Amino acid sequence: MPRHENAGGGGVPGEIVNATMTLLKALLNLFVDDGRLALWIIVLLALVAVVARLGAASWIPMSLLVLGTAGFLLENVIRATRGR
Repeated sequence: MPRHENAGGGGVPGEIVNATMTLLKALLNLFVDDGRLALWIIVLLALVAVVARLGAASWIPMSLLVLGTAGFLLENVIRATRGR
């Protein structure tokens, strides 16, 4: 049975771990660098949960989530661009 050429551990697992750690750090920095955005997203999620629990039609909380997230991200981008 032939062996795959990377079967000897040619550093690929280390590269995967490094890429995964880089991705996780980038995701974490999204929330650490801008705590205001993270706070508003959490508030939005709570609001969407309450609206969904109240028995609103399914499109209402979904629309609120999509539009609210897009609005907060747009505001964040505008604020970050003005700060440069």
